Amino acid sequence: MVNLFSIFKKKKLKKKLHNYNHRILFIQQGCVHCKLIYGVVEEFNIFLKPEKRIRVVDMTDKWNYDIDLEPIANHIDIKGTPTLYMGGENPILVEGVTTRDWLKGFLKGYLEKVGDL
Repeated sequence: MVNLFSIFKKKKLKKKLHNYNHRILFIQQGCVHCKLIYGVVEEFNIFLKPEKRIRVVDMTDKWNYDIDLEPIANHIDIKGTPTLYMGGENPILVEGVTTRDWLKGFLKGYLEKVGDL
């Protein structure tokens, strides 16, 4: 039996990323879970200032053909998709599948806490 809480483990990020303030969603083409997460992220991006939006990075070429179009992915150590990276003073990395409701609640709480909503 899989422990659902082990899917959302906090990872220790490399030191140079602790001041990386960007927000990134890593997805892969054809992934149904990525489509679900992407839809929720876009719902929130509508209300955010352009510099505060969550950027979407497609990892398909990197994993299928070893073409490195997004070098930031090498520094965050992406193991799978979807992966949501929320940078800042205390960066958060959410790996794996979540429900729409959980992700909406997480993003709403996070963005309100940092003052972006």
